[in-house]
Order: sequence, then structure tokens, then C-alpha cells
Amino acid sequence: MDELTQLRAEIDRIDRTLVAALNERGRIVRKIGLYKKAENLPVFDASRETALLEKLRQLNTGGISENALLQIYQSILTQSRKIQEDL
Repeated sequence: MDELTQLRAEIDRIDRTLVAALNERGRIVRKIGLYKKAENLPVFDASRETALLEKLRQLNTGGISENALLQIYQSILTQSRKIQEDL
């Protein structure tokens, strides 16, 4: 197996892990949404999202730019809110 093939195999493995983690996150987001609905809480929690994004900035080790990481997570958060709004 040449180097490019090996590197692409690593990316494929990482992608499988990411998809599994996003699916798990989505299931938990749904549970949180059901809780919020039962407790009559708003879907959007600005302070929670701000704190999460700050924590992610601190966790970033530089394999991806901060801007790219935040854009990815903004999309994840948008989709998470949509899951909860659709309940």
C-alpha cells in the first residue's frame, strides 16, 4: 500500500468515527430537546453556545484553523437546534 492510500485509509477511519460521534450527539440532542420541551425551556441557549465555542477554541491543537473549527461547530449547533425545534 503506498503512502497516499495509507493516508486516505486513515481519513476513512476518522470519518467513520466522526459520523458515529455525530449520530450519538444527535441522539443526545434529541433527549435534551425533549427535556426542554417538557420543561418549557427555549431551544436556543446563547450562554451555553458561547461557553461551548470557547471550550472548543481551547481544545483546538492546530490541525485545523480556529475559524474552520468554529464554522464546523456553528453548523453542528444549527442542526442541533433544528432537531430540537422539530420535536
